[in-house]
Amino acid sequence: SYHGTTIYVTKPGIPTDPIEPTASYDPSLGDPQSTDGVIMMYGGFQDPFSKMFMQNTFPEIKSKYIDTGKWNFYFNNFPFSFHPDAQEAAEAAECAFFIEGNTEYWKYSNALFVTDDLSVANLKKLYLGTIDTNGAEKFNSCFDTGLGAIYVEHDISEGEKLGITGTPTFYVNGKLVVGAISFDEFEKILHEMSNKNQPSNECSEEYNICIDKGIDTGTC
Repeated sequence: SYHGTTIYVTKPGIPTDPIEPTASYDPSLGDPQSTDGVIMMYGGFQDPFSKMFMQNTFPEIKSKYIDTGKWNFYFNNFPFSFHPDAQEAAEAAECAFFIEGNTEYWKYSNALFVTDDLSVANLKKLYLGTIDTNGAEKFNSCFDTGLGAIYVEHDISEGEKLGITGTPTFYVNGKLVVGAISFDEFEKILHEMSNKNQPSNECSEEYNICIDKGIDTGTC
């Protein structure tokens, strides 16, 4: 792991009751009918470890396991108050998703993970620079009126229900994974969890919804 400080564990006490599904509102990559399952990430645009993961580890995961239709990936915002620009960056990203849709969102979020300048002025500048759009006025209205904050707070509320205290945090078919671990470590977990906790035909609709979000509901 990076700097010898990140770990991955299965955390006891994770709530197993169904949590309100929000998959349709979360930015995603991959095939929703992926063969191996769901990776759900909680992270922040100003969090150095989230940035490290997205820049160093995620591209290979995406190329090898997401673009090939094996795994589906969801991103959820979990900014911390001690990262002063993280909340507004998350709100800006949610506005991009709301206005432009999933594909354009990823162009913008990638730019946010790369830049060290998350000031409001640069958030708006990056939007114009990364997305070929006439939607700048809508984006500014969404951002300035706080509409994006509603979606960010929903992500934070979900993360708090799951007991998340650090980022990046992942759920890989329900298995908790914490930290900006290397590709080799993450790949081992993907192999371990491939097809695990996938719903059978007899599973309830609630179970299927939770699995689609990567939340472990226990046995069917």
